[in-house]
Amino acid sequence: MDTCKHHRSEPAPRKERLSQALEVLKARGLRITRPRRALLDALLDSPTPRSAEELREDIGEGEDLVTVYRNLDAFERAGLVLRAHAENGKALFHLSSDHRHYHLVICRVCHEAKIIEDCDGDRFERLARDQGYSDVTHTLELHGVCAKCGDKRV
Repeated sequence: MDTCKHHRSEPAPRKERLSQALEVLKARGLRITRPRRALLDALLDSPTPRSAEELREDIGEGEDLVTVYRNLDAFERAGLVLRAHAENGKALFHLSSDHRHYHLVICRVCHEAKIIEDCDGDRFERLARDQGYSDVTHTLELHGVCAKCGDKRV
C-alpha cells in the first residue's frame, strides 16, 4: 500500500502538531522532559530540516549536543522525527508529517524542504522482497534549487 499520497500538503496548526507530538511521546512511553519539550518547540518552529547543531543553537546553550542527539534518536525511533541528509551527508531532522512515510526535495541554497506526494519506493521494496529480502525499507532524498533561489541566481 502506498502511504505517500494520502497526507495533507499543508501542515496542521502548530498547537495541533504539538499536541500530536506529545501524544506520540506518551504512547511510546517517553517522558516529556524540559529538554524534549524545548527540542519539540525548535522542530515545530523550523520551516526547514535542521541539523542537531542548529537545533541546539535554537534551544540555547542550556542543552549539550549529546542530549540533543540522544533525544533526536528517541524521537526518530518513536516515528516522530525523520532524518534527511544534505548533499554533503550532514544529518538533518524534521518532524514527521502526520507520522507517515514520505519524501522531501531540499533546496541546495536556502534548505527549504517540500514534501513529495508520490512514492515509487513501494515498487522497489516489492522487487527486493521478491528476491528474498525481508524487513525492507527505503529512503529517497531529492536536492535542487527552489524557484525563489533560482530567481535570485539569474
